[in-house]
Amino acid sequence: MSIEVTPLNWGEAQVVDLKKVLESVVSIIDKYFESNADSDVIVTHSEDYGPRVLDERATNGEYQVLLSSKDRSWAQHSYQFAHEYCHIRTNYMSGSVKTKWFEETICELASLFTLRRMSEVWKVSPPYENWRDYSTALSKYADNRIGDDKYKMPNGVEFQDWFRANLNHLENDQYIREINTTIAIKLLPMFEENPKLWLAMSYFNKWIASDSDDIYQCFDSWLSVIPFELKPAVISLVDVFGPKT
Repeated sequence: MSIEVTPLNWGEAQVVDLKKVLESVVSIIDKYFESNADSDVIVTHSEDYGPRVLDERATNGEYQVLLSSKDRSWAQHSYQFAHEYCHIRTNYMSGSVKTKWFEETICELASLFTLRRMSEVWKVSPPYENWRDYSTALSKYADNRIGDDKYKMPNGVEFQDWFRANLNHLENDQYIREINTTIAIKLLPMFEENPKLWLAMSYFNKWIASDSDDIYQCFDSWLSVIPFELKPAVISLVDVFGPKT
C-alpha cells in the first residue's frame, strides 16, 4: 500500500514532507489494524470538498482522499488524514445509514488516538531529526480538542442517558461533530488501554446491513463476525452505550 500526494495547492508544505507525515499516520493505524489497506491512496488538497474520502475510486482502484489542511500544519494534516483513512479501514462503503454516526465517531477517535501515538513515535524516531520537537505539537493538538468545553458531558448527566437523548439526532445526521467527538473522547481510553479494539474495527461493516438497522442491531451483527478472542473487548465497548430501551 502506498500514498500518492497530488502536488497542488498545499501552500508552504512540500509534497515530500507531507507524504512523510501521512505515511506516519498510516504506519500507526495499520499497526493496530494488523494489516494494510487493500489499495493505494491518492491524497489531494480541496478546501471546498475536504476533508473526505470519495466513494469513487481512481483509475487504478486507488482510494481518493481530500484534505482541506495546508501549509506546514502537520498536526492538522495528520488529524484530517487519520479520520479519512479510518473510514477506509472500517469498510466505509457498507453499513446502515442509521449507524453511520458510529463510524464517524470511531474515525474521530482514530484521529485523537493516532496523534497521541505519533507523538510518542516522533519523540524517538521522527521522519526527520529536526522534527523531533514537533512531537509535542501533535499531542497538544489532540489534547486541546479533548479538553475543549464543547465536547464535555453536561454536569450531572449520565452518559447512557445523554446518549439515548441524542441517538435520534445521530440517526438522522451522522455529522453532528460535537456529539461525535464527545462520544469519541468517552471511548478513547478504552482503545488506548486495549488497542485490539482497532483489530475488531477491521471487521466493522462486514455484514449485510439494512438501512433500517439501528445501532443495537449493528452491534449484534458486529459481534457475530469478529473472532471469539475479540468479543470481550467489543462487549465492553458496546456496554458503554447501555441496553436498548
